[in-house]
Amino acid sequence: KDSKIVVNPKRDYGAMPLIVLTRTEFRPPLDYPVAARAEIPAEEAAWNKGHDEIAALSRRGVNARVPGSGHYIHAAKPRVVIDAIEQVVREARENEGNKHAR
Repeated sequence: KDSKIVVNPKRDYGAMPLIVLTRTEFRPPLDYPVAARAEIPAEEAAWNKGHDEIAALSRRGVNARVPGSGHYIHAAKPRVVIDAIEQVVREARENEGNKHAR
């Protein structure tokens, strides 16, 4: 339900800088049920599709897949998260500066 609120085609973020960070690895626990393991490829495809849809809400949106990362990207790859935040802030400031220069 929550994803339907976020990925709503009626929403338009225009040219707002937007970076979605997506994990690339899912390592299920050893006791993960066999039936659930069979669903992993479909779930990962849906996860990536959803992140692509979120990124597409902005003309400048990007779904950046983070190699070697699991669900907790901020813990495993903090520099990637920091860099993405700094890039979005920089682009937003540049965009704001361009509005005032007109």
